[in-house]
Amino acid sequence: MSIAKLLIADDDDRLRRGIAMRLNADGYDVIEAADGAEALALARTELPDILILDVHMPAGDGLTVLDRLDASATLGAIPAIYISGDHAPWLRQAVEKRGAAALVHKPFTAGDLIEAIRLLSGEMPTAR
Repeated sequence: MSIAKLLIADDDDRLRRGIAMRLNADGYDVIEAADGAEALALARTELPDILILDVHMPAGDGLTVLDRLDASATLGAIPAIYISGDHAPWLRQAVEKRGAAALVHKPFTAGDLIEAIRLLSGEMPTAR
């Protein structure tokens, strides 16, 4: 099985880098973006297998990023996991409307995120 390429976009540098380090340690190829504009540019050039998008970011929030990528036949097929500290009911509806594969609420464990990634990439879960 090939290594999944993940694009993680979050404006919280510490959180993003921590997640990237853990995912790299688990064997994933991780690309980082600090805002929505950078996420769009990297998605277009790097063609990740899975997007991990913070809902609230400057220069294009995660919802807007996915809307713009959906306009492309190639990029619109990339599955997305949203991450957010916002627990508002409208958010789950907005995420479902956009066809995102998962919504993981902050604070979350690395295991929570890895489980969502494994489900999307078709990997078998490991014993804990």
